[in-house]
Amino acid sequence: MSASSAAPLPRIHAIEGLRGILAMWVLFSHVVTSAGLGETWRGPFRVIYVGTHAVDAFIIVSGFVIFYLLDTAREGYGLFLKRRLLRLYPVYLICLLVSAALLPMLIRVYGDAPFPHPHNDYLVAIARASLDQLPAQLLAHLGMVHSTVPPSLLKHSNYAILSQGWSLSLEWQFYVIAPALLWLLLRGGIVALATIAAACAVHFLVAGPQGFLPRHIPEFALGIACYLFWRQRIVPAWPLLLPAGMALAYLTTHNPAVVVWTTVFLATLQPASIGAPLVNAVLTSTPLMTLGRWSYSVYLSHTIVLLLMKGAFGAMGVAALGQWPYFLLLLAATVAGTLAVSALLYRLVEAPCIAWGRRLGAAAAPARIAAKSDA
Repeated sequence: MSASSAAPLPRIHAIEGLRGILAMWVLFSHVVTSAGLGETWRGPFRVIYVGTHAVDAFIIVSGFVIFYLLDTAREGYGLFLKRRLLRLYPVYLICLLVSAALLPMLIRVYGDAPFPHPHNDYLVAIARASLDQLPAQLLAHLGMVHSTVPPSLLKHSNYAILSQGWSLSLEWQFYVIAPALLWLLLRGGIVALATIAAACAVHFLVAGPQGFLPRHIPEFALGIACYLFWRQRIVPAWPLLLPAGMALAYLTTHNPAVVVWTTVFLATLQPASIGAPLVNAVLTSTPLMTLGRWSYSVYLSHTIVLLLMKGAFGAMGVAALGQWPYFLLLLAATVAGTLAVSALLYRLVEAPCIAWGRRLGAAAAPARIAAKSDA
């Protein structure tokens, strides 16, 4: 049964909780490297040390959620981009400008880090490159096109100023083409096949640096494919769906992001599957749902809080306690500070802008209904 001929598609509430976990995963990985740890970690500890896995999972989620929004809201291209801009830009702009102002502090604090780590040295190099070309870097970042600029023109443009901002540029690239992509895929037949073939060709032939859309086509494609399956309302009855799906995802990809997403998607698709009730109960719990609402601000603001805490710890001589006490105290302080900042950003910036976007959508709805009735 198609989505258009049935009741509205349900939201996957577990995705909100997943976002909260992913944002904290990124935060954790940055605190680990900031404390000079993680390089020798192995097994599952190595997985949680690499925050890129969490970002990859975020990209998969985006492929699913954006196609869900496009398919169910049925809003025009311009309105879609306006609402996405309202969702992304305000908090991004605040964190970008604050991070730019703190670049000299970052060079000093990470340059004098008590526990060395290659990532800390890399952050210093990026900050210096950011200051060397600050007007051009800011211009590219203000337009959210910094991940499309070749390194020969802007050094470290992906990670400049706000290191995790590369993924915002990636998101924006996806938003620009997503409506057309949905339209092509829903045509079915040769049009859909040609679209898939073109996407594969672009990924293998172009790729490009981190944050450039062709490089991340597989992650977006997985989320999109899951949504297109979800909209068919096919619910496999197999009780082993979740554990078997998790095992298959791991054995075929060895990609933690794919395994995490597969777990959440299959648990929601078949809530009676073995293990699914626990997954859904955890992800839809009040703490994780709250953290999920704040996840965007957590993702963008945590590096600022981490820098400030690291600077304060340096002034107080906390490193004298030893590396592990330093790490645990830095983690606790960064988590507490980030949650406080994120709660404020959500309440004062995100929530009003989300409401504004909804009002824009509601105002456009009567026009869409009238256009359909006149057709």
